[in-house]
Amino acid sequence: MAKKSVKKIKSSDTHNGVDDTDEKPLRDEIVTHNGVDDTDEKPPGEEIVKDASTHEISNQLSADVIFSIWRILFLPIMFYEWYHTLPHFPLELGNKDNFTPGKHRWYGYNQFSWIQDLLPSTEESVQQLKMIGYIVCAIAIVSPGIFSIFLPGSSRTLRKRLQHFIFYCSCGTFTVLYAARFFSLTTFFTNHNYLFFLLLVLTTLSGGGGYGILELFAKALRFDTRKEKDTDSFFRSYELSNIAQCEFALIATRAQLAVLYLFGSLWKIHVDWMSGRICKGIFLSFEEQGVARGVPWASLYKMFPQLFVFVAIGGFALDFTMFLLLTFAKPKHSTAKIFSLTVMMFHFFTGFTMSQRIGYAFPGVCICSVVTFFPIRDDCNIVTWIRRYEFDEKRALLGKDGKTKASRFQRRFTLIWIFIQLLLPIRTPILSGGDFPYTFRCYRYAWTMMLHSSSCFVVFPKPNPYPPIMTLNLIPVCISSRIDKPDKMMPRKVYFPGSDGPGQSTMTLPLHQMLDAREFAVMESFVRQVPKVAGGVARMIDHAVPKEISCMKHGYESNSIGMKSIYYSKLNDIGAYHRMIDPSVNLVEIEKERKNAQRSITTTILQSLFDSPLSGTEFVLSGIGSMRKHAILLRPEIEKRFPGNEVHLFADRGACLSSLPFFFEAMQRPMRILSLIFTDDRPLLIQVENNDPVPIYPPTSGKSGYHDVTDVIIGNQIAISTQKSTKDTPCIETQTEDVLFALIM
Repeated sequence: MAKKSVKKIKSSDTHNGVDDTDEKPLRDEIVTHNGVDDTDEKPPGEEIVKDASTHEISNQLSADVIFSIWRILFLPIMFYEWYHTLPHFPLELGNKDNFTPGKHRWYGYNQFSWIQDLLPSTEESVQQLKMIGYIVCAIAIVSPGIFSIFLPGSSRTLRKRLQHFIFYCSCGTFTVLYAARFFSLTTFFTNHNYLFFLLLVLTTLSGGGGYGILELFAKALRFDTRKEKDTDSFFRSYELSNIAQCEFALIATRAQLAVLYLFGSLWKIHVDWMSGRICKGIFLSFEEQGVARGVPWASLYKMFPQLFVFVAIGGFALDFTMFLLLTFAKPKHSTAKIFSLTVMMFHFFTGFTMSQRIGYAFPGVCICSVVTFFPIRDDCNIVTWIRRYEFDEKRALLGKDGKTKASRFQRRFTLIWIFIQLLLPIRTPILSGGDFPYTFRCYRYAWTMMLHSSSCFVVFPKPNPYPPIMTLNLIPVCISSRIDKPDKMMPRKVYFPGSDGPGQSTMTLPLHQMLDAREFAVMESFVRQVPKVAGGVARMIDHAVPKEISCMKHGYESNSIGMKSIYYSKLNDIGAYHRMIDPSVNLVEIEKERKNAQRSITTTILQSLFDSPLSGTEFVLSGIGSMRKHAILLRPEIEKRFPGNEVHLFADRGACLSSLPFFFEAMQRPMRILSLIFTDDRPLLIQVENNDPVPIYPPTSGKSGYHDVTDVIIGNQIAISTQKSTKDTPCIETQTEDVLFALIM
């Protein structure tokens, strides 16, 4: 019985176009590749097959068929994405040397800023480029197989070579156009679009598979579409090369998806996710914004208090299951069914509940990706494929042929691709020191999807006719080099008349009028974006303000404007608002140093890779979030002490607060300010309008005759500061937060 099954396998098992039907000893049943029989050693994952069903083997698809299916499913979605999602408009670049007034310069990548100058600058040329994208994408979809219609009677070798050449040109051109638009602005970045770019690269390298839609239908119906016999050895060799090309691209695509699901699940191991608080914030906000697809999340949450915990843990489990299957499971019909089921469960859920925010393209592409897990001949899991490629690289160094079909370039490309895709996310927690949820350092290219969010607004309780208090503000100042002469803030009326509005301090930039929602969101999340905006706006002010009313009129050494920032951010809408930036730093100087460093390509690449500032130009604080647990624990006590009021906590540092007060517009809204923690028992100084500051001490200070909370304040301009101390280190050198206070509304 065993002998018969072996003969069946041999009769159907052809490698590299050779039909091995002759009787061989069992020892010779080891699969040979490239015509070399190395029975003394075998690559990882190679096993002698003693018994299997002919039906299982005959139903396996070749890599070129799988990639043909993938091309026909994936590229139409990219056609839709090119039309629907990627913005197409001429960039506002202004003068490259002084950044005036082109704000899109502020949102360029350090390493890709040159792309902006290559893009069309007029609406007409933008539309022409957009049309070129449509045309080349459509050609890439239909080019394989279409030449059998247009070139009847020509040799199959000519048709195959021609269709692959056309595919490489068309799909490669579309990939370049997509990349140029995607990497032109940081505001365009999403993990979804980044994944599409990577998959476009791999699809281009695959050659597209080589089968057209009609040919795939014919294969599915078991029709023989080949009217010529495979007597041409050159054609057979070309076909085998095409299969090898698709096979290596298929392995790289599986590995890319495995990396996506690996880090998509690992980053979810965070208390805010596992407790359901992030999911709760996402879905309840969707319902408030009217983009919840009719799902009554608030009502469901009241009925099932653990609803979002279930959603969060379920999302993590499905993500991690897909990673395990892609990485460690051998593709076969049973595992492919399990993988398809998990993909459908996860992405149909996100496709329905989140589509009005994330669109349909990402769930659609991920659902289509199940075809990449269909088994091919001599298949194995990703780990074994990596070991096989490694094994062949060692053999290549000894001058021997490889056991796999991949060429040396294909093997090396796959191994380097996987290494880079693992390295980019791994750097995130290492380089950021764990602060990446707050600072978003190294957050791009790390697959942190729908995870952490930042909030820079304090919303008044309902009924709420008032705009929120902004906790991210840029402050134009005249910079003084003398100790006895403080920096002078420049009011809006000097550089932007008529921009005052309710809830906005006249000493801060009118960011709501200068930036659109997405531009502000990028600055709100990625802290290192702030100096780019600050430097760009400062140059605009320098050119807009006449010298006769600028800084030199008030006795300052230069007319050039400096820029400082008061920046508090709240992580995932939980805990406290934490100070992010040293308020004593002139951000314009930080931006100048960055621009000067861009003259060196090496420095630019390293700075982008490590997402770090130049030496001596750090402005982001360390130890952000060190008082988050205190804030979470104290909140219930404060709410119990002040029932019916909303509580907003702020974590700060004495050295920073004494450098520049936290000031805001209260718009006559009644509130109290409560001092909770100040490690060296200094008072908080509360100043309303131009009145004298009122000190309040934390309960632990033991100061008699003083309170820890103010009376009810009704006013417009409120400033919170503290006294300077001889023990203070420079703000940027502080490692932890030492002040905690609350706004009671």
